Amino acid sequence: MWILRFQILAVTSFLIIIIAIIHLMKERKVKGSISRLQDVKPIKHKREGSKIFHRLELFLQEAEFLKRREKHIKQELAKAGLPLRPSEFVCLRLILTISLFCIGLIISKLLLGGLILGLVGFLSPFLFLKSCQKKRLRAFNSQLVNALSLISNSLKAGYSFLQALQTVSEETSPPIKDEFGKLIRENSLGIPIEEALKNLLDRVPSYDLDLIVTSLLIQRQTGGNLAEILDNISYTIRERVRLRGEIRVLTAQGRMSGIIISVLPFAIYLILHLLHPDIYKMLYTNPIGILLIIIGIIMMGAGIFLVKKIVSIEV
Repeated sequence: MWILRFQILAVTSFLIIIIAIIHLMKERKVKGSISRLQDVKPIKHKREGSKIFHRLELFLQEAEFLKRREKHIKQELAKAGLPLRPSEFVCLRLILTISLFCIGLIISKLLLGGLILGLVGFLSPFLFLKSCQKKRLRAFNSQLVNALSLISNSLKAGYSFLQALQTVSEETSPPIKDEFGKLIRENSLGIPIEEALKNLLDRVPSYDLDLIVTSLLIQRQTGGNLAEILDNISYTIRERVRLRGEIRVLTAQGRMSGIIISVLPFAIYLILHLLHPDIYKMLYTNPIGILLIIIGIIMMGAGIFLVKKIVSIEV
């Protein structure tokens, strides 16, 4: 009976952690501070969450490994648009890993089950971060053509280049609104527009944006009709977006097949484990069974990688 209560307590604690993470991300809104983008020490403010979370975050801030990777993690969070500090992200990842390890250990009563769920908890924030980056990058690229048209029309109407960028930051929607707003604020704080454009490219690693920034930097050195240049780039990007959409439609069946094939083995394992808990006991206790599990995971990973490469066509 006490095991059941402990399981309920573990699952409840896990749900509370997830709710706390969602609440923290909703409450912490990005203010466009340049200290998040540059190597400027942010202003300290009152922290949310419990004292335990606060102390753990302070400990991680002083950890040597986090200091070495703080800049990289900060850039990754900026690319995803997540309103978190590096220490908070590492802290949440650590708590999620430990919580899922304990839940897996309690439910399966095996160390392997705890390790598997612990690995899931360790990788889930990273995969979520990459998913947010891809989603945000896709949204940014979809807005880029309209932003270029807006800049070009503003230049034709007699606006200066900075005024055209200001128009984009005011008239468009996130995420392109937020990124151009940061660019304008950087320039207003004394950062040259060329460097501000490079910082924008660091935050948004888009091939289309790279083409635009390179063209702008060359135009500012050599001169020329900027509105005409932007119109030509806008047409090129629009055609690339159209072609990319056609390819995505044609490869939809292959991508869906890859997802189903990837999820199917784990789904069958879970169903059989719930129906007959002792059916996989030999795999856990026998060294040959453990070796077969490792080989199966490696082969499934290789198959998923190959399917992803086959259906991923760069334009």
